[in-house]
Amino acid sequence: MVYWFNNYHYTNENPPINQKTSSHSIFYWNISRPDHLPLDIIFESIKSYKPEIVVLVEAKDISKTDMETFRNHYPTYQIQQLKGEMFIAVNGEIHATQYKDVSRGSKSNLVSATINNKSVSILVTDLLANPALSKKEDLTKLLATAESNQVDFIVGDFNTPYISYFFNAFKAQFESFHEYNTGYTGTWPRTFPILEIDHIWLNKKWQPITLHKEFHSNSDHGFLIGTYQMKL
Repeated sequence: MVYWFNNYHYTNENPPINQKTSSHSIFYWNISRPDHLPLDIIFESIKSYKPEIVVLVEAKDISKTDMETFRNHYPTYQIQQLKGEMFIAVNGEIHATQYKDVSRGSKSNLVSATINNKSVSILVTDLLANPALSKKEDLTKLLATAESNQVDFIVGDFNTPYISYFFNAFKAQFESFHEYNTGYTGTWPRTFPILEIDHIWLNKKWQPITLHKEFHSNSDHGFLIGTYQMKL
């Protein structure tokens, strides 16, 4: 318990905010294939945190009604159902999406967009959940895609704890919100979240500030809202 507290519990009472540049946020949630989007929770989070990017995985067959409700509530967001049971909304414009089977059972979408007149790229992933299979090859492929496309954000359900050795290669060019959590870092399962398998990684041109996390009965995963800003 002492080890767990020292390595997986953080208190960010004084986050590293630079007053010379504005802050931004990104919302991510594995919503566990519901019949309908948990729009009440998502809308409340948008109202409170104003994320410019909203990413959902295990978002299977989103209904036209849910899509229209989202558009009506937040008309400045461009939204899109992505292949591989994923969903993205940006407060700006989506230009292109590219789906890729990373391996059997693992998938990703590369999304290019414009937000606040700046081009950004988001790599959304949902990796195979089988704990008996190594994620080395999958994570190597994801990192290669992120580096070759100068990705800004890598986000999704990695089904791999942050402690994994294979994340070390990410740390040269990207930074996780791991140390910017408030409280314990686990994201799954909801009733006793001990595994940090949902991640948001930022290109190092961005500075993480804080990571907000909440759990709801709608999903066995917690949702994440990362606040960040551009480095000067």
